[in-house]
Amino acid sequence: MGTYAGGWLGDRLLRVSHQAYLWVSGVVTLLAAPLTLVALAAPQPSIYWPAIVAAELCLFASTGPINSAIVNVVSPHMRATAVALSILAIHVLGDVPSPSLVGVISDARSLGQAVLIIPVAVLLGGLIWTYAAWLESRPRAAVIA
Repeated sequence: MGTYAGGWLGDRLLRVSHQAYLWVSGVVTLLAAPLTLVALAAPQPSIYWPAIVAAELCLFASTGPINSAIVNVVSPHMRATAVALSILAIHVLGDVPSPSLVGVISDARSLGQAVLIIPVAVLLGGLIWTYAAWLESRPRAAVIA
């Protein structure tokens, strides 16, 4: 549902802004950060479940638009490679180090404290996407200078 919603919203907002895919990815990822924090710090399941579901919907809403942004900036013969490199980067930068990093922090502090780095990583991702959207919206001469 999140992927579809993000794709639909990105396509709809593309009529307003050529950077819509980046903006949607950035904004929904930024929305996911506090929701992730609420979920991971929740004292009871009645708070955890709605927050984690909302956070996941937001995170998945970023995938369609960002993949569209990627394929729209590369030549057709490079699209598969560009998406493959994006997926590789996601895994190398996120999925590979995160379990070990959470484990190291958990051993040194506690699991409860360790998982609190996750919303920070989500926030960083949202900031990167929104910065890319902002940068892309600037006139080319301003970006090059």
